[in-house]
Amino acid sequence: YDGSSPFWAYTEGIADGVRIYAGFHQTRTPNVNDSRKWLGGYTTTGFFLQYVTLKYDKNFIYKFNKAAKELGNSWSFDNAFKDILGKGVETVWNEYKNYINNGNTLDYDGDYPWNLDCGGSNRSNLQTVENKNPEDTFNLKSYPNPVKDKLLFVKPQNLKNTSLLFEIYDTQGALIFTEKTSGSVLSLDHLESKMYFIIVKRYGKTIYRNRFIKR
Repeated sequence: YDGSSPFWAYTEGIADGVRIYAGFHQTRTPNVNDSRKWLGGYTTTGFFLQYVTLKYDKNFIYKFNKAAKELGNSWSFDNAFKDILGKGVETVWNEYKNYINNGNTLDYDGDYPWNLDCGGSNRSNLQTVENKNPEDTFNLKSYPNPVKDKLLFVKPQNLKNTSLLFEIYDTQGALIFTEKTSGSVLSLDHLESKMYFIIVKRYGKTIYRNRFIKR
């Protein structure tokens, strides 16, 4: 907590993000020209988090805060964003910067057409990211985490004999390997010991994403 580290920006950014969301910073405006970008702290980071809340996930700040505990020593801004959104922080920052520079504004008056639902949020089963229709919802789950050599899946009845595409990415977003199978076990003993992200697709649509640690 030294005025410049990611941990300082995280702490002060969340604090101001909460204030911005609540409507307590209506005399301030977003600053996308800070050379430190998302590490600018205070309202610089706070307005960025508000953008993500509005454009991606109304519970983002809650999940972002929670990620510090769940990712442990693997935590960073980038890993947290990839874990929650499936996109790196720089990609989202550039979207935000372009959004503001193109004359768009953020809603931060504290009056929103939704209610937060943080109590039931469970990022161990981030399902149906791209498909929102009830018939496209798949209650797919994976375990254990951390993984020693095999990642196991609990498949609901509607996926029992369905062939799915499993994609494994590293924390830089590089695709490590893919496997298409109707089974429920992935052998990961060939992976290095670090954090990865998994995306499961059915007919080209993402139905599940998660992160895991390979021991």
